[in-house]
Amino acid sequence: MSETRPVPRRESPWGLPEGHREPQAHCCNDRVEDVVQGRDK
Repeated sequence: MSETRPVPRRESPWGLPEGHREPQAHCCNDRVEDVVQGRDK
């Protein structure tokens, strides 16, 4: 049932929908964050 909600699934691990980028970086996606930020800007 929780799979039908893709939005809450993202906020679950970070707990912060607005700052999901910060917690994601310190998690284990340091490389991914760097690439995402570079492309985003």
